[in-house]
Amino acid sequence: MNRWWPLILLSAALTAEQPLLIESGIQLFDDWVTSQVERNQIPGAAIAIVHKDKVLWKKAYGNASLKPKEPATTATLFPLGGLTKPFTAMAVLKLWQEGKIDLDTPIGRYAPDFTIKKYRPTKQPITIRQLLQHTSGMPEDAQFAYWNDLQFPKFASIWDRIKDQSLIYPPGTTWKYSHLGYAVLGRLIELASNQEYVDYLQKNILEPLAMTSTAFSVQARAQGFTEAYRGRRIIPSYETNGMRAALGLYSNVEDMSKFASYFLLPDDPVKVLQSPTRRLMSHSSITIAPNLGYGLGFSLRKGLHDAVYIEHPGTMPGSACYLSISPKDMCAVIIMCNCEQFLSPWVDEAARWVFSSVYEVEKNGDRAKPIPSDWQKYRGRYKNRDHEVFVEAYDGKLVLYEPLFENKLDTLEYQPDGRFRIKEGYTFGSTNGDAVTFHVAEDGKVDYMKIANIYLFKAF
Repeated sequence: MNRWWPLILLSAALTAEQPLLIESGIQLFDDWVTSQVERNQIPGAAIAIVHKDKVLWKKAYGNASLKPKEPATTATLFPLGGLTKPFTAMAVLKLWQEGKIDLDTPIGRYAPDFTIKKYRPTKQPITIRQLLQHTSGMPEDAQFAYWNDLQFPKFASIWDRIKDQSLIYPPGTTWKYSHLGYAVLGRLIELASNQEYVDYLQKNILEPLAMTSTAFSVQARAQGFTEAYRGRRIIPSYETNGMRAALGLYSNVEDMSKFASYFLLPDDPVKVLQSPTRRLMSHSSITIAPNLGYGLGFSLRKGLHDAVYIEHPGTMPGSACYLSISPKDMCAVIIMCNCEQFLSPWVDEAARWVFSSVYEVEKNGDRAKPIPSDWQKYRGRYKNRDHEVFVEAYDGKLVLYEPLFENKLDTLEYQPDGRFRIKEGYTFGSTNGDAVTFHVAEDGKVDYMKIANIYLFKAF
């Protein structure tokens, strides 16, 4: 029976209850995502943003024109792909925490039948820590064509062929991302726990975190689509089988909100990992590139106002997801798409508009002011053949936001003649000082706006 713990059961905070600055930041991020989904023909996406132990906001998006099997919702299950690795790392570290494994002992102690051809200059053995941080020198994948035919073999076949593969680097010398290394960790979990990998993860990680929808094999899942340049063609369903410890979980943004919140909480209410162990996971022990490192199951990236984001993406044929946690902001974002899509910019936009708003409110309180009530009718999305802008309220001002141009806001200054004037001029490149007129139809609704001589029509 699943155990439901009060600090992990997240409640969705209604937008109407948010501080005004946070509500405005969420709206700008929503505008940005709405634009991305349409411009990139994304069939379906789901997003959640967490602050401490609450869901600030969640929403699903989609394009009905692409005819997905079912429209995406926040409960839709997506493949986690590489985002399975932090779960496998948690299982390994729980066993380490319990004294059942040693991170710096050669893996041959736990798996005597493990064999791989050594890198020529050294005979240094591989340790569990090196597998966790991708410094084992192991190849990225097993010797099977599963990325081409989506036919992932059983683990016994993968294990048998490892002996025919060779290390790419001497262990402990170079960072190289390895799905195969995490597949091996799945086997080591079984040997150290005397349980099947799936059973151990279910009992010791998923159930305590109340992730009741997260599983390795599911019937109802998001229908996958190829990349946009390939025409968003449907990709048939597949299972990762022997690579499941690296790539195999399915989840949704609701369950992943609980996972993210767990790494934002100061204590461990569900007795999975002690706080020092969680810090070990999210401490950068390897430098990959400037402002980018890797811990034990997570990557670490320097972000907005010097915050360090604890992250992991998960891209698979037909899907993409991303988890980013900012302990400094006490916020996290989970993004899932049923197509192949580069999601790092989405995380950065969530941080720019939402994390920063939360940070400001936590530090200085909510100083944002509402706009005059009769300006509310001007808010919305406006488009023409070439352009798209959003008119929104931000800190007592009416602003223009063009999502694809530097992500900056133009303030609309009210004029005595009832029109507005653009203050900065980021929109369309150079519109500073231009007059903005909103046309109100007979029904009292705005149907278009005019910036200088450019007409944009409101999208309802």
